[in-house]
Amino acid sequence: MAITLALNKYKVITGEPENDESEYGKQDWLNSAKKVGVDHMIDFIHFNAENMHFEDNSFDAIFILGALHHINDIKTALKESIRVLKSEGVIVIFEPNRKLIKIVR
Repeated sequence: MAITLALNKYKVITGEPENDESEYGKQDWLNSAKKVGVDHMIDFIHFNAENMHFEDNSFDAIFILGALHHINDIKTALKESIRVLKSEGVIVIFEPNRKLIKIVR
């Protein structure tokens, strides 16, 4: 998602918790971004969705892609998302199930 947004001229901040050991967390997104020339449009920062170290009203949009099932306190994470979102911003949540993932692949 970060690369797709960057290809569409959006500046992206993406990240995972520092202790993320998932398959996604171990992916080499930087080389993929370099291959299509958008590595300068993406910043990777370790953060926790339940306690983000961003200022209030910082983001135009927040995309939560396949992450909710990894978050311990979803309600707190959503409150944090609203806190860091600008007043006219949008939150997009995409939480596919196994069947949809199989279709997409």
